[in-house]
Amino acid sequence: MRKCNQFVSVLSIAALLASLAWPSMGQAATAFSVVGVQAINASVTNTDYKDLGDIKLKVPISDLNNDDFFFLRLPADFKFNIPAAADGMTDISGAMVTKPDGSVKPLIEVVGGLNDPWNDGAAQHLSVYQTNHNELKVIVKNVAKAEGAGTDVDTTLKMSLGSVYVPGNADSAIQAVIEGKAGSAFNDQQVIVANRGTGLIDVSVDSLKTIPEGGTGTLDTIRFKEDIPGALMAGSSSLKLRLPFGFEWTETNYPVSFVDGDSGVVGEITARRSSDTRELEIYVPTSTKSASYFTIHHAEIGVQDSSVVKFGDIVMTVSGSSKTNSTSLVIGKYAPYRVIAKTENPKDVLAGRSGSRDPMYTEMGQLVVEEQAPGSLRSGGSIRIELTGGVKWAVDHQSKLIQPPQVNASLSDLQGLEFGEWELLGSSGDTISATIKTTSNGAKGAKLVLNKGLLDIAADVSPTEIRAVLDGTAGVSGDAGVIARVIAPVSMEVPGSFLKPVQGGVQNQTIGDLVVKESVAGAIDASSDSFIRFTFETGIRPNTPDASQIQVDGDLVVESNRAITEKDQEGRWYIQIPVKSSSTVSSTLTLKGVKVTVDRTVPEGGLMVSLSGSMVQTTGVEHVARIAAANVIIPANGNIMKSAIFTIGSTSYTVNGEEKALDEAPFIDRNGRTLVPVRAVAEAFGAVVGWDPKGQVVTILKDGKAISIPVGSYVINIGGVYVQNDSPAINRGGRVFLPLRVIAEALGANVGWDSETQTIYLN
Repeated sequence: MRKCNQFVSVLSIAALLASLAWPSMGQAATAFSVVGVQAINASVTNTDYKDLGDIKLKVPISDLNNDDFFFLRLPADFKFNIPAAADGMTDISGAMVTKPDGSVKPLIEVVGGLNDPWNDGAAQHLSVYQTNHNELKVIVKNVAKAEGAGTDVDTTLKMSLGSVYVPGNADSAIQAVIEGKAGSAFNDQQVIVANRGTGLIDVSVDSLKTIPEGGTGTLDTIRFKEDIPGALMAGSSSLKLRLPFGFEWTETNYPVSFVDGDSGVVGEITARRSSDTRELEIYVPTSTKSASYFTIHHAEIGVQDSSVVKFGDIVMTVSGSSKTNSTSLVIGKYAPYRVIAKTENPKDVLAGRSGSRDPMYTEMGQLVVEEQAPGSLRSGGSIRIELTGGVKWAVDHQSKLIQPPQVNASLSDLQGLEFGEWELLGSSGDTISATIKTTSNGAKGAKLVLNKGLLDIAADVSPTEIRAVLDGTAGVSGDAGVIARVIAPVSMEVPGSFLKPVQGGVQNQTIGDLVVKESVAGAIDASSDSFIRFTFETGIRPNTPDASQIQVDGDLVVESNRAITEKDQEGRWYIQIPVKSSSTVSSTLTLKGVKVTVDRTVPEGGLMVSLSGSMVQTTGVEHVARIAAANVIIPANGNIMKSAIFTIGSTSYTVNGEEKALDEAPFIDRNGRTLVPVRAVAEAFGAVVGWDPKGQVVTILKDGKAISIPVGSYVINIGGVYVQNDSPAINRGGRVFLPLRVIAEALGANVGWDSETQTIYLN
């Protein structure tokens, strides 16, 4: 029983602590707001009171208790003018406030209507005391609902700050501080009740409309806004609006529209053109009693003297007896009847691509055609767009445009401009034309932004810039700029810095590897019957590669085991590799170690290979790349050329296409010289090699000439001529090595060196 009582006591203490820790759980707060933030100036005298407007309160009475309270305090040196507040002990909840305009208003009142729970009046439920010259205290004395009250749970109150002394040092934003009783529904907060102005008129214009060359135009709305009452000085020249030289106000009087403030004064304000037609005078009959706001709508101005008027911003001068936020204001633009054309955001397009099959890589960039003044593009006139660089507009089999330039609605501002459909002009395929149906008729010149037009780019268009040149009878002409940039869909290269030599009349000679790289993913198309084709010049017959010779880096899928070798209609041999699936990342295909038979009729020079296939969609030229894959050599004596290939660090070498083995591999010595085994090189070119072990001398006999090479010596004897070397002959692993160029020149061989693969080519 004792333990049970202890347990109950613990629960009671916990509940008490919880209630102390969370006193306002679920309690709604009073919402304070300002009904129209006032614009005021500082008081001139001690009795020059200002209207700071009203503070509105929405109070949840169910969360109130009798004796709950809040303070409403204005900044220091502010003073409430409430005559009924004789002292801080007088309840002024029923007091009236006399505003500067003479009107009278309750200090605090219920404004929630018949459904308000306190609809019997604020004084029945609240007491108000002035506790300091700048402070009021509001106390709840009766939270109960009024008899016959409505169903609302919140009471809505309004407190008037209609008569307050404002010191000259007041901040520009005047705040009232509310401090509530701790734990009550009156929460602490601050609200801005008024803004102190400096006696300026804010003059502005809504937007800048365009006045066309030599004509008239209507300005957008001009706005005049006082920051305090009386900022508009009374008189016939309260404000003067003066236009630049060459312009004039076309009307004698312009209507003034009231927006806010002192409607009586604003209703008598007039705007009249003076004897100088450049100037508009605004007459104000008397000072305003509240900050006022008026406008002049759709004022028309025109060109009086075109010889002095200047194109550009129309700057109006603002003067007069009233002070304004600025002495000048740009109110519009004066523009000639001229059209400017330019390109923006040029797109990359692929050579060999057709707009009918590949919209992604055949789309033009943006073409902007912009009038300087409304009506610059003449009705009935035509706009022609010509493409440079041999590029054509994409058309179907009936020569109809597949997708002509489209109007970008989000970037264009047509101002009523209408034009007809784009049509292909002439037989070249590079020019289209459209006719202006309706000229622009808005407040400014039209802006036409065209994009998404599709192109056909021939395969042989080298990487270049495509420009848009405009012409026609509508009033626009000239080079607009780069609208697209052509890039090759693929590139082809032969790795290494040296082209392998091949000889006419010899079979099965290895050429350099052919490496094909996509410039973008999917550049090699994989539609039906897709393929990659390597075409050789007439007289060059390649062997069909096996699957191991076709390597892909990336996700391009080719059918390596279905590669074929055929002749085209012009009698040229080609290797063709079927494509099964396009890439999603840029891929590389390498055709390695292709062997070719070179006809004796093939001239010396580069053995050229052309690349074509399904990366080309346009007609005409089919290849997108062409490169030399080997170097054709014809010996002067007409004999079959002997060749040998050595690689640094490798004991394998090739003689006339036949692979052989070395005891010791070629190497590079500490002087940077390439040393090769003398016997292997000499025998590769049909020489007889002898060795004197006692004298450590190698002797080579070729074509009746003897070459003597002593080991360790920097001098060799070539047919009786002694030649000095910068590296000696050395014995390494039982084999004599000599600098490459020395032995090659002694044997009359040509030397080729591939620095990337460290391969030596002798022939």
